[in-house]
Amino acid sequence: ASYPQRNFLQTGIQNHSYWKNQSFWGEALKNAIKEELDEQERFGFLQSENAGERKTRENNIIFGKLGTFAHNMMAFSIPLEEVKSLISKFSKHYELSSSQKEILINTLSVTSAKEKKKDVGDFITQIKPSIESSERILKEQHVKDISEPINETLKAEESSNSKEEAKQEQF
Repeated sequence: ASYPQRNFLQTGIQNHSYWKNQSFWGEALKNAIKEELDEQERFGFLQSENAGERKTRENNIIFGKLGTFAHNMMAFSIPLEEVKSLISKFSKHYELSSSQKEILINTLSVTSAKEKKKDVGDFITQIKPSIESSERILKEQHVKDISEPINETLKAEESSNSKEEAKQEQF
């Protein structure tokens, strides 16, 4: 049975010049952060916390919004350097820690490398410095070692791609 081709809204609008406007993304991000902080305030989450807890919650909200917007910007084909610039600008403005900023930028680098990968070997070579940097940051913050799950995932992906290449060579 033949199924009709699916058309997604993003595909139809992603090349519009509006998305290439850096000020649009900056204003949208600023509004999203303000709305989320206002909502937290309305529900009393920020009022019941001491100054340190409040700052941590605010930073986590901003960190999350930056990550979401960075991902969306990449999905709309915004150049990596422009996305990194927006992250740097907002990280500085909202006083995120350097480790939070670095994790966001490393994640973007990994995402960008994965999208551009030619084969698994190139991909692993490209992302290894970002993974090691993020792992170092997380270790400094006393977060559980993440290298084992990441390495297992990369090995599984490499194995899967090797099997696919072997199947293709058979034909």
